[in-house]
Amino acid sequence: QPDLGLPVAVAGGAVYACTNLGAVAALDAMSGAIRCILVYDRLKSLDRNNPRTFRTLSDFWGPNPPIVHEGLVVVTPQDSEFLYVYNLETGQRVWELSRNENAAAHKHILGIAPLSADGGSQAGRLVLSGANLACYDIKTGRKMGPDEPLPLDRPIRGRGLASEEEAEEMEAG
Repeated sequence: QPDLGLPVAVAGGAVYACTNLGAVAALDAMSGAIRCILVYDRLKSLDRNNPRTFRTLSDFWGPNPPIVHEGLVVVTPQDSEFLYVYNLETGQRVWELSRNENAAAHKHILGIAPLSADGGSQAGRLVLSGANLACYDIKTGRKMGPDEPLPLDRPIRGRGLASEEEAEEMEAG
């Protein structure tokens, strides 16, 4: 896998870390005590009991920190092709999404945006980038707009940008 260490998230007195070894850990921020361990499905080719196959950097999620939002944690392990959303109270997997869903080649989590165009009081649209921008209801996994891919007449560089008004790609200089 491409990255040896990944960013962590701190929320509600806990530190959330994706191990890239088949688990997400939630630790008490003050004592370091384990609050919970959440297990996910690893790529078979990364399991030491299976033969390794050659993978390129484009085959992995980017080094995204976990996102904690309204009792849910979103993770993109680099040893899995899936994005996972877990309920922090129950430890249950709420939904998952393949990195290559609809040939989107998701790579980065941009953040959480409002569910409705008027902003509403409730954020809940998970925004992903890769070959295009995609939005999903964070609680259900239902795909939301924008549905159109970014224009391919210029190279896409860097992570996207999510603002209060729109989500767009950033051009690297």
